[in-house]
Amino acid sequence: MDDISRYVADEDDLAFEYELQRTPQSVVTWRRYLDSWKEDGRPDSHIVWLYERFCRQFQSDMEIWEDYIQWLLQRCGKSVEYTDIMELFIRSLSYCAKNCEDLCIMFLEFAIGQLDLKYIRMAFDISLKRLPRDGHGRVWEKVLRFIDETLSPLTRNEETEYDDIFEELSILIYKGLFEKTDEGNHELDLWTSLILKRYLDVCPSEQRPLNVIRIAQTGDHDFLYTAYRKFYGNGPQSTLPYSTNLLYLESLESLNKREAYEQFITELAGVFPENWVELKVTLVKFYIKSAQHDKIVHVLEDSLARTQSVQEFSVLYSTYLNYEKAFIDIVLQELKNNSQVIGDWEQQVESHLSRLQGLIESYEIRLNDIKIRRNPNLVSNWSERATLFPAAAGKCDVYSHAILTIDPYRVNIPGSLGKLWCAYAELYWEAGDFDSAREVYDRGLRVPYPYLQDLEELWTTWAEHELESFSIEFAIKLMEDALQVPENPELLVDRFKEGDKKVPAQAVVFTSLKLWLLYLDFTESLSYDSSEYTEKTIALYEQMIALKVATPMVFINYAHFLQEHREELSSFQVYERAIGTFPPETQLEIWDLYLTEGTAEDSPLAKEQIRDLFDQALENLTNGRIDCKTIFLLYSDFEEQCGLLNRCCEILLQGARKTANLEDKITLWQMCISKAKALLGNEESRKLYEECIQSLPNSQVMKFVVDFARTEAVLGEIERARELFKYGAQLLPPGRNGLLWEKWDEFEVRNGNKESYKDMLKLKRKLEKEMRIETEAESQLEGNIAFVAASKQNVVNPEEIELNI
Repeated sequence: MDDISRYVADEDDLAFEYELQRTPQSVVTWRRYLDSWKEDGRPDSHIVWLYERFCRQFQSDMEIWEDYIQWLLQRCGKSVEYTDIMELFIRSLSYCAKNCEDLCIMFLEFAIGQLDLKYIRMAFDISLKRLPRDGHGRVWEKVLRFIDETLSPLTRNEETEYDDIFEELSILIYKGLFEKTDEGNHELDLWTSLILKRYLDVCPSEQRPLNVIRIAQTGDHDFLYTAYRKFYGNGPQSTLPYSTNLLYLESLESLNKREAYEQFITELAGVFPENWVELKVTLVKFYIKSAQHDKIVHVLEDSLARTQSVQEFSVLYSTYLNYEKAFIDIVLQELKNNSQVIGDWEQQVESHLSRLQGLIESYEIRLNDIKIRRNPNLVSNWSERATLFPAAAGKCDVYSHAILTIDPYRVNIPGSLGKLWCAYAELYWEAGDFDSAREVYDRGLRVPYPYLQDLEELWTTWAEHELESFSIEFAIKLMEDALQVPENPELLVDRFKEGDKKVPAQAVVFTSLKLWLLYLDFTESLSYDSSEYTEKTIALYEQMIALKVATPMVFINYAHFLQEHREELSSFQVYERAIGTFPPETQLEIWDLYLTEGTAEDSPLAKEQIRDLFDQALENLTNGRIDCKTIFLLYSDFEEQCGLLNRCCEILLQGARKTANLEDKITLWQMCISKAKALLGNEESRKLYEECIQSLPNSQVMKFVVDFARTEAVLGEIERARELFKYGAQLLPPGRNGLLWEKWDEFEVRNGNKESYKDMLKLKRKLEKEMRIETEAESQLEGNIAFVAASKQNVVNPEEIELNI
């Protein structure tokens, strides 16, 4: 107050001073006094002097302090230093001990804005002391946001980017081998770390993972190590994000806790199996940094032996390959540049070179390992593996391992496992070790296969090898052993077909058509020189028929076999048995052969027997709705050879009527009419032409109409021929009926006159106009205009044409 004369300058100021002396507790007077000075533009120092008096008068009035601070904040950096404002915050809070939450927050926000860690810490501490517990959340929110947005980016360790894995590994190897690195040398944000230590004790449990990340960003690995173990123990946590667990792993590495690091990363791979490859690569880099090269090969080899994914294999293999290359490159370069380097480096380089060469050479084999691990019961994977070994010994090892690994009942491709056993045995056979090969075949035949094809592969391959290398008798003996028929064969077949894997394929080998046919090939080849084998072959055919494994071709071969041994009648009996065995759909081919051979010149069958056979064949086949054009043609030829010309044509007519297939029907009509004209004369063909034209669709009948007209012209019936042309012209539009109009034109030139030729042209123009509209509908028409024979002229039908024949 001694310097009051410096600030009280005029009568208005004196008036305010006198009033304040009378009423010093009047807040209104103080505010009016301040407002007048602010309006007069008094210096900031004067206003500060007056605010200080105001605040001393009302020391516990927080509103006045806030007003003073707000006014100073507007002048911060200009006429007022921020430290002065900080001190004012501290002084105001020393007087305002209650209900000062807003002031504390204001102090904290201002300190954060000035980026002064000392005052931030001070404002933080004061705020926590002065505010009630339920208000601490606002304080922590401000500080944590400052840490996340301002401090963390300054202390966050950015990962070094490398061009490729080779460069990264090279740097790590060099540092691990030739540089003494200080594991504890890292940036530490101790201020943030101390704040976070306090927050970790009070934060909600769901906020702890985020706080662990903040701690890691401070570089305080000791604190991170302690905090993680305090709240989560010393093992990885599935409740924490994978990246958060990695932060603890980094702290273990930074603190050089090797055993704990190895244990934690191993357990982490179990908790997060989808990241196990990344973790293995991380472990390899850890070993490289700590120069524990003896452990790296074990980790990579073990990992490559586990992976079942090509992508995972690619990462591990690339790491392994680049590690070996980088190690060799770094050591050789150091030996070249520094002759003082001592130790067993040369020996180590040779070891790494050898491992690198083996790694490159084993690439395909390691890829095959993945396929086998995925599905050890897929035989093609093992077969592929065998091709990767050029030497027979290597192939034998693959096959022996395969047969011990594969579960026969989990093989899904019939015959594949049998082929694998055959390939195994063939290695010994090609080497001339026939006894060992036979032993492999014998062992392979004892495997409980679910598929018959596997046993067929083994028996046939073994038999063919015996045939080529020794004699056919060896092969026949094998077939005899393979095809022994057990008691109650039908029961075994039924149980095998149930598919419950209780009956192996060995129980039904006797049903194998492939083995029976091979057996027959062997015995038939000897039957021409030995009556014993002739009888044996016949017995085999009979046994196949009895077991119901004989196909139509087996019956046919049986019949031909008997014919070659001059047993024609017996062969025909085989045909009869085949016909009685198979349905009509299968009989056609058998009947064709049977009747062709039965009608041959040297056939022992009588003509009546042959006719009975033809009738029986046609009855069976036509009742089964089987088109049998060949049988009709063969029957017709037979009757023609017997001199029964009418009967020959009647059979073809019967075939044309009964055959459903359009092409076959047309063929039979052509043959029927052709033979009738050739054998019986043109007049006999008329009724056939008439029926043919009525039975075929318009689109297929035109050739017959033209031929009919030509036949009538040959017989001198010119007018009837012309009527036929007229009739045919109305069946199709002229644009689709070129053959008829061409032949009609020739007919009129040769047999007609100008009038008839004009009539033809008039009709053509008329039809072109009338049929143009419904051309598309006409093209779809499968029927035809009813043909009216000469004997039915009294029938009136506007859509029919009377031919007057």
